[in-house]
Amino acid sequence: MSLQESSCAKSVEKPSFFGRIRAEWLIIGAAVLIVGLLALVPLVFLLWQSFITPAVGDVPAVLTLGNYVWALTDASILPLFKNSVVFATGTSCLALVIGTLFAWLNERTNTPFKMMFYAASIVPLVIPSILFTVSWIMMASPQIGSCPMEWCSLDDHGSSQRAG
Repeated sequence: MSLQESSCAKSVEKPSFFGRIRAEWLIIGAAVLIVGLLALVPLVFLLWQSFITPAVGDVPAVLTLGNYVWALTDASILPLFKNSVVFATGTSCLALVIGTLFAWLNERTNTPFKMMFYAASIVPLVIPSILFTVSWIMMASPQIGSCPMEWCSLDDHGSSQRAG
């Protein structure tokens, strides 16, 4: 290697900090920041408001743990908690069974319309969960729903009551 070649190699400058950043990483970073802000701001607000009593008239809001004491000691909360646990457990088990069945059918058999099953498995990820919730509420409505009354109008004792 000659003296000129070695001096040329040494004079090559490293690119600046902004020259090393690629545009796609800036876009990804901006998207993560925006989604993070859109998710964290309401969550922080909700958490903050859970420690405050509401301001009513001339009475100012005060910091308190009373909301948590009430929620954790009130006896009427227990049936709600039980219903939530039963619903979450049932939904998870049903989703596991159906998802396993479709995954097995799609991957291990020569089922016709494999692509249709694949596409159908993606649909719940695309449709917002609030749409599913509202549709179930409307379907179970005694006035406008299409759910059979025997399924949707059961009171706590298991007897059917028609709302009217």
